[in-house]
Amino acid sequence: MVELPESTPSAPLSWPRRSFSWRAPGLVRAFGHGGIFARLLGYGGPMSDPFQMPLRGLHLLEASAGTGKTWTLMVLYLRQVLERALMPDKILAVTFTNASAAELRRRIRAVLSDAEATFRAGRPIAVTGVTDESLLEAMLNHYTGEELRRENRSLLRAALSGFDRARIETIHGFCQRVLGDLAFGTATDYASVLTDENDGTRRQWLRHWFQARLDKESVPAAQRLQARFVKGGKATDFELKLLDGLAALADARPQDLQVLPAPVGRPDFEGAEAAYREAGATWLAAWQEFRGAVREQVQLDPVGFKSSQHRSDSVAKAFAAWDAWTDDVGQPKWLERFVPEVLATAWQGDPAFLAQPFWGACEGFLAKIHAFEGARAQLEIHLQQELIGAARIQLRQDRLARGELSFDDLLQNLRSAVESPAFAASLAEQLPVMLIDEFQDTDPVQWSIFSTLFRAGKGEQSLYLVGDPKQAIYSFRNADLHTYLTAAESEGVEGHYLATNYRSEPELVDAINSLYLAQELPFVLPQIEFHPVAAGRKKSLGLPGAPLTLCLVDRKGEKVMTTEVLRQAIAEDVATQIRTLIAGGLPADRIAVLVRKGEEAQVVISVLRRHGVPAVIAAQEPLYQSPIAGELLLLLRALLRLDDRRAMVSAMGTCLLGYTAEEIRAATEVESCLADVRERFARWYGIWRRWGAFPMLQSLLQECQVPSRLLAEQEGQRALTNLRQLMELLHSEQRRVSASPAVLLAWYEERIRRDGREERRLATEADAVEVVTVHKAKGLQWDVVFCSFLWSQRRQESKDLIRFHRPGHGLSLQLVAKPVSEAEVAAQKAAIDQRNTEAEAEQARLLYVALTRARERCIVHLGALHEMAKKMAYRFFAPGYAPVALSKMSDEQLAGALLAVPGRIEVIRRPHPERLRSPLSPVVGRVMTMEPVRQRNRTAIRQWRRLSYSGLARDLEKVDHQEVSLESVQGSSVPLAAFPKGARIGDFFHMLFEHHLQGSLEVDELEQMLRRHGLAGAMALDELAAIFDRLRTTPVSGPNSLATLTAEGQLPEASFLLPLVPGFRPHNLAEAIEHHGGAEWSDYGRRLGALSTEQLSGFLTGSIDLVYRHEGRWGLVDYKSNHLGDYRQNYSTDSMARVMAEHHYSLQGLIYSVAVLRMIRRKEPEVDPLEVFDGARFFFLRGADEPGYGVYQLPINKELLLALDQCFAPGAQR
Repeated sequence: MVELPESTPSAPLSWPRRSFSWRAPGLVRAFGHGGIFARLLGYGGPMSDPFQMPLRGLHLLEASAGTGKTWTLMVLYLRQVLERALMPDKILAVTFTNASAAELRRRIRAVLSDAEATFRAGRPIAVTGVTDESLLEAMLNHYTGEELRRENRSLLRAALSGFDRARIETIHGFCQRVLGDLAFGTATDYASVLTDENDGTRRQWLRHWFQARLDKESVPAAQRLQARFVKGGKATDFELKLLDGLAALADARPQDLQVLPAPVGRPDFEGAEAAYREAGATWLAAWQEFRGAVREQVQLDPVGFKSSQHRSDSVAKAFAAWDAWTDDVGQPKWLERFVPEVLATAWQGDPAFLAQPFWGACEGFLAKIHAFEGARAQLEIHLQQELIGAARIQLRQDRLARGELSFDDLLQNLRSAVESPAFAASLAEQLPVMLIDEFQDTDPVQWSIFSTLFRAGKGEQSLYLVGDPKQAIYSFRNADLHTYLTAAESEGVEGHYLATNYRSEPELVDAINSLYLAQELPFVLPQIEFHPVAAGRKKSLGLPGAPLTLCLVDRKGEKVMTTEVLRQAIAEDVATQIRTLIAGGLPADRIAVLVRKGEEAQVVISVLRRHGVPAVIAAQEPLYQSPIAGELLLLLRALLRLDDRRAMVSAMGTCLLGYTAEEIRAATEVESCLADVRERFARWYGIWRRWGAFPMLQSLLQECQVPSRLLAEQEGQRALTNLRQLMELLHSEQRRVSASPAVLLAWYEERIRRDGREERRLATEADAVEVVTVHKAKGLQWDVVFCSFLWSQRRQESKDLIRFHRPGHGLSLQLVAKPVSEAEVAAQKAAIDQRNTEAEAEQARLLYVALTRARERCIVHLGALHEMAKKMAYRFFAPGYAPVALSKMSDEQLAGALLAVPGRIEVIRRPHPERLRSPLSPVVGRVMTMEPVRQRNRTAIRQWRRLSYSGLARDLEKVDHQEVSLESVQGSSVPLAAFPKGARIGDFFHMLFEHHLQGSLEVDELEQMLRRHGLAGAMALDELAAIFDRLRTTPVSGPNSLATLTAEGQLPEASFLLPLVPGFRPHNLAEAIEHHGGAEWSDYGRRLGALSTEQLSGFLTGSIDLVYRHEGRWGLVDYKSNHLGDYRQNYSTDSMARVMAEHHYSLQGLIYSVAVLRMIRRKEPEVDPLEVFDGARFFFLRGADEPGYGVYQLPINKELLLALDQCFAPGAQR
């Protein structure tokens, strides 16, 4: 039982808990942990089984964190294919991002392929290695009967053949496709270009609109509006920030945004101002006439004022201010204290004082002041209303005039289109099934589109809305949780929820259940409830400590800590705990630290690196906005403008060329020096023009020693990683469109202008702790997660931009001006209160996302902080305590207030670090081989490379293969001898082997494949089909053919990355082969002695044509289309052995064998990979159509493989 802190005589203060509703902590004490909650409290009914869910109708599926949402989506998709015979072009699956859509497409294709193989074999077989076998087993249990399974196989084969037409895309991709395919029905302009950059054009429009609007106003009104809406600030800040926010919101939600107050006409500002100035002149004249008498009475009256607001010093200050008042400075000081109504109670002296005519003038002037202020406020409101109306129409019209469409335009256009019953019915007929992922991040426009299509389906439609309202954290992207809540209450919707967590270990699941059931309203909004989940995982890593640990960092003295002090103290404690975890054997890349702000990430990174812990920040700024991107742009411009002296000097100043200021000055002063620089630039430009940007930049990097120079800098690893990614992107674009240097530069400039949106790679590929924001962490998971800054909250949007939701009205916008009436005060206060409630609700959802990222351990940090009564994290982890009471507690009392559950939630006090920057030794153990991402005074001794076997062998002696002379050949010719030669032949046969090893090849399909590869007419179709049938049935491993070896599954085109061990030299491979390969490898090892002795870091990459697993043994096959000769004997073992050595295919086979060994270790950790490795074989397909020819098995021994394996870093192979 958990003993929650009670009042004790020994404690100096006691803090009673607030009363709870039925979700009291007593339930936690009584029931223990989450495994019992679902049975005793009966939340929401039984878990929804996706194999039992209806295949028609409107369904809302709540998928809590880790409950197998993607698994469920794949089952629903599979069932629509099998039970309704719907093909992929009839099933729409919509998800949030392009990356998510690509991943969902990959997994759905895999499940269709694996399901077909499973029905064929009668047992679960994941041939793709992607689908969970539990899904396949559940599928077999659901679909029984041989006839049914045979029909299902036919349906799956048809679905796979048409999968290229699958409708798996983002919402914007879906809209774009529909509007493009049905352009005539939607009045869409074919020539419109989709753009995601509207800020610049919107702000340009806004400047013109605002200036034109001011030109229509009188000078006083224009001055007032300019003073109100034009703000200074940072140089990067937009001066019309508030109006820009209004325009952006109106443009995004032209139909759904409700604006308060309701539009009114323009006030008579000029008349109110004239009345104000006239009343001011009258009042000032009256004051000048009566001020002597007023002062005399105040000074001489023995009783005078009896009011705290009318002390003698205050009255004297008011009178002095009135003496100096002009009508340009606003209301006279404290005028409201001297109107007759106030004076009647404040003045206790001679009644004649109250009869002064001047007090009536004060009252009249104050009324005119209020009227003028009201007119001024209405003028501001009126301008904002006019702006919203103009932005709703004109911004869209401007884009249409430019031939552009925004993402919001796509949604609005499709919503307008589906309002036509005929169009909606036609589209609904095309898409009878719609699966909407991440529905909690939807908006009213998307819901309107899908709900309209569902209603147009006439009872045959299926609409599945899948999401989790507890993880709706993207309101800043205009995601609207209230749309989800509205959909949940729609007529006819059937609700389901997934109630088993497969991500986290059972004790951690129980801890999260206990924590949330102790809350009264865990997500602030009563519409969002917490349903306890059961634990689906059975195993854990057995890490020390409680599943959920609340670490309270003690304050240094008696006072509460500032944000900066607490942030630094927590970072130190996090680093200390991470060092302990790594020293205990936990890889660094299985640990994450979640932050809320960028400055928190920087603090954590700097402390971790000072502790010797490798760490990276995930996706800081966009790639194209990184500093190295700008420097690369300067260089490329200079290469294209050899006569532009200024461009050349700018390029010389970049870190890529490395000229010092003195060298640049000398070059500019001596023309001969500048000529030398220009000659280098011309040479690089020649490489670019002839060979491309990538070879040119590679040459420049080597010549100028860029990697070593960058790595010596503080941010060098990040800069080098970004540079290599930019080089690959330039290369990819140049290949895509065959771009000239000028065209490629124009593309690159445009990408930088548009900010690219490319995600940056991690700064290093080695194991590293990941520091990531909570928003970026959604959808990710790690073994151990430090939630160290849950108490931190990001600054809210502008206080004048008040967005909130009203029941029945959706998103509302309260326009703000200085209120003067009680009704206006109440309206604005209500709007602000609702906005704050919604902001707090989002903070609660962010907290849930953070707490559910861990698989094994979640560690939360707190500490006594200024204003912690306003931080919801403290109230959350100390349920039942008043926020004000928490802020007054000592560290001991605060630790006692935090919720603890034995074996599940542990509260630990952590001492405050006395010396925040004490020197530390690096982490010991296996992490010693990893270098920090950034390190001051780092010496770069290795070049970063991504190698392949051909790259390693580049420096080796090349020997041309000589065919065996015809006189020495005995035997018949091979049928493929006359088949064309070239790279396309390899591509053609690779496709055949990848897709047709398990079945006969139809002649029609073979003809289409030949035509696609430019090989039409190369050979008679019947003859070629017969040859391929012999190739796939030729014995390869003992009596087993390719068809037999792949019956249980295959991994075609299996790509891998092998990390190079620190200090790696390519020559190490030659030494391993020579000394550990035995007699048959020693000569070849000596021949490899020409491999480079230069130290390298990075990866060795490759792609294996075929990895198979047959009867528990693993092997690899590499296809070779080399023409070794026209006769059978050219493909004998001896002939192939010579070719293997001459072309260094032997080196290739050894490297591929190491990759497969590591794959076996990862897939089947319980077996010895060397015992189950079936070897590496090379399939020279032109001569392999008869047994005994064309198949070469590489002679490998265990000692050689182990020696080669040591050349690569452990544990990171992918």
